[in-house]
Amino acid sequence: MGSGSANRPHRLIKKGEPVLRVKQKGRYYLKLLLFCFILASLPVLLLGIISYGKSAQVVRMKVSEQKALNLRQTQLGVEETLKVADQAMSHFFSSRLMTSVLTEPLRPDQFQLYNQVRTELTNLQRLDTGIEEVRVWSVTGNWMITNEGLSRLDAWTQSHPEARIPELAEVTVHRASREAPGVEDRGCSSYLLLQKGLPLTAYSSIGMATVKIPACRLNEVFTAEEQKEPLYVFDDQGELIVQSGNTNPQLDLAVGQSAAALAGGDGKPFVLKAGKEEFTVNYLVSDYNGWAYLSAVSLNELNRNSREIGWFTFYICVGLLLLFILLAYMGSRKLYRPIGNIVKQVLAGQTSAGSGESKDELAFIGQQVHVLFDAKKSLEDRLSGQGELLRSFFMIRLFLGGLKEEEVSGRLHEYGLNANLRNFCVVAVQTGNLEETRFSEKDRDLLLFAVNNIIGELVPADRRLEPTVLGRTQLTVITSSYADNLEEEVYRIAKRIVETHAELLELPVAVGISLAHSGASLIPQAHDEAVEALQRRAAFGSQPIIRFADLGESHALHDRYPRKLQEELFQSIKLLEREQSKVLALTLLEQIREAYPVLYDRQFQYVRLLVNLLALANSIARQAVPPEQQQLLIDQLFALDKEEAAAVWFMEKVIGPLLDRLEEQSEVRHMAIAKEMVRMVHEEYDTDLTLDICADRLHYQGGYAGTIFRNCMGMTFAAYLARHRHQVALRWLKETDMPVKDIAARLQYNNPQNFIRSFRKLEGLTPGKYRDMQGENMDPAAQQAADGEEEA
Repeated sequence: MGSGSANRPHRLIKKGEPVLRVKQKGRYYLKLLLFCFILASLPVLLLGIISYGKSAQVVRMKVSEQKALNLRQTQLGVEETLKVADQAMSHFFSSRLMTSVLTEPLRPDQFQLYNQVRTELTNLQRLDTGIEEVRVWSVTGNWMITNEGLSRLDAWTQSHPEARIPELAEVTVHRASREAPGVEDRGCSSYLLLQKGLPLTAYSSIGMATVKIPACRLNEVFTAEEQKEPLYVFDDQGELIVQSGNTNPQLDLAVGQSAAALAGGDGKPFVLKAGKEEFTVNYLVSDYNGWAYLSAVSLNELNRNSREIGWFTFYICVGLLLLFILLAYMGSRKLYRPIGNIVKQVLAGQTSAGSGESKDELAFIGQQVHVLFDAKKSLEDRLSGQGELLRSFFMIRLFLGGLKEEEVSGRLHEYGLNANLRNFCVVAVQTGNLEETRFSEKDRDLLLFAVNNIIGELVPADRRLEPTVLGRTQLTVITSSYADNLEEEVYRIAKRIVETHAELLELPVAVGISLAHSGASLIPQAHDEAVEALQRRAAFGSQPIIRFADLGESHALHDRYPRKLQEELFQSIKLLEREQSKVLALTLLEQIREAYPVLYDRQFQYVRLLVNLLALANSIARQAVPPEQQQLLIDQLFALDKEEAAAVWFMEKVIGPLLDRLEEQSEVRHMAIAKEMVRMVHEEYDTDLTLDICADRLHYQGGYAGTIFRNCMGMTFAAYLARHRHQVALRWLKETDMPVKDIAARLQYNNPQNFIRSFRKLEGLTPGKYRDMQGENMDPAAQQAADGEEEA
């Protein structure tokens, strides 16, 4: 397109058409700039998010591994302390002295032997073993040695009835206890018991030795880092032995509840929530004595290093985004420059006109190109398309009649059509039901033209006239020079038409074939025969090809009864459209009067309509008209003396009562549906009940069931369900001590706050206040819990 006046395409814009004014940098430029920005920034954002997520994961993993290593060191230190004490006991109690003294009674004359044992026991309680106290029982010698001295076992048992003497059958165990006398004075609240049966090498025990190790002695083996962070040691029974670090009661409670379930665990860290704070808990279960070692680290502490990485990643991404915004701006300007030049040239070639709708640049250029192609195509159509239009118009007139024989022959030669009409059949094709196909009803016209083109290719041009679409039917005149076997040949062509459409379009079609005729004047009759065969195809079941000859000689070709209008009337009655039914009935009767001017024929058609109405009534209204009354109605219809009275009689005697009966049945059925939905609400209010669920159980659509419920109950289904749940909540608040959060959960509220807000909106006060107003017999603890929930 040049810019000179001699080359300007002045006819791009038609006269009176507004000119599109497009700025140099319009919508398309903004779209291009936005696309470049998204294309550049999306990878940066994804990289930043993935980088931050991966780095944060690595940091948390490394910290978790470090905590697990420290916990392992603590475990080894604790077990080392226990093993040292165990070895010291085993070494001492397996000595000759202890083996021999167990069977001695240790009488006063054996003081020297007792003194040796006492000295050895004192040496056993040294610092490296951590042993605080040693007790030795001898059942055979009837004595017990403690830090306080020698006592007779039976006398000590009588003076200490609350004390427990270990059973000799008990194996060597580690146990935790919180009843260590004198241990609290050293700042410890629990101690460890190491218990062994004596002698160590005997099959049965005759004595027992127990050593006590203060639990706070284990703190000496904790690392400096573990002394700051929460650390717990539990025995194999889930009893807390020792804890250290900065703990809180909520964390202690949560860890204690989790400790019993750690036996047999895989040792992987898990997240534990204590109050409003979450902790990552690492744990180990000892194979030595089954103790569990747990350390808790706050997630906020773990994420501290991740936040630093996140801010660093954020700053880098922001810098890259700013850089890419600049590059996107510069690149989009360079890419847009050729388009801007084209827009300038197109605008320069336009004639001046008013300002029109603004579009983006590509749409504007495309519209101008489209105008050029339209102008070109318009010129071509004027030259070559006139013949096709004339042929189509001629074929429509030929099918509808009104042309003389000589006129038909001349036009056939003029339009270059097959002039041999000695023998012919008319084939009528209609598309079938589109419900089970990939097409919809709006595509039917387009499909008819596709059918028209396919038949034009299937049938050679020398064997047919121009294929034509008339209304909802495709029509083709198939000719032959010989009358013999013409109908069989046309049937084979019709079969090929059906198969081709099923294969190419997956579309069912029905084909009607007329009788064989000779002479152009009989084409309208052949058209009526083919169409009539199609209209009567219901009598042949699913057969796609129907020949008029198959209908029989007694068949009346021109049946003028308005079936389509009758179907519309019946559909209006079913939908209980009283006014529309009246209008359609009057129109139907008027068409019957026009189509059947003879009174006898008209009365027969009136009876036909009455019988059809009675059949409709009995099918949908369950014997709406008894048999004896049906005969009376037929007699009344024949007794009508005025033609104008037929319309009033049909409305008052047949259609009106039928509509009344249908409305009555509809109300009863609707009330039954609404009653069933109310029952579902009353029985299943504490489930996730919805309108769609109720409608599905009743085999109705959700919108239809909702309309019935609203009309019968005066409110929507959701409003009725909410009101019933509120009534249940009032009853529970008045008659039970159920917490508010449990009531909210059972009534399908997402959280207690939504329930409290809804309750306050309806009652003007909170559930707790309502419960207070209903009586003073409520449990104080339950009331305090309800008030706490509402404050939260």
